Amino acid sequence: KGSGQPSDVMIRLPFYLTVIEFALGCASNSTTTTTTSSTASEVVFARFRSVLPWNASETSAYEDAYESAITPKLNELGHVLNVESGNLHGNFALSYTIGNTNCDRVKAAMESIRNDADFIESHSVICG
Repeated sequence: KGSGQPSDVMIRLPFYLTVIEFALGCASNSTTTTTTSSTASEVVFARFRSVLPWNASETSAYEDAYESAITPKLNELGHVLNVESGNLHGNFALSYTIGNTNCDRVKAAMESIRNDADFIESHSVICG
């Protein structure tokens, strides 16, 4: 097990980023285009908690890797209004605000992304 020193993190970072991009690239896209209905105007809050430990100095690299893979999938469901990263119980996390969407579709997509990605520890969706 690594000592957790910055040099250890830097050595592991390219590996983690490659695994993240590969896994999300292979994830099945289960979303379909549907006719807009009255429920497609919801604002939904979604959050992914990574298996990667929180490291403030690596936040930008983690954000780039996760956002490049996840954000396009969520944009297919509506409009990503905001993305924030942070420390969630000691792990890196991304929180999304998605507008003009349907909560059930976001829940299904989040579950699909989570099931296809072993580097995401958990996810949550709040319908608003």
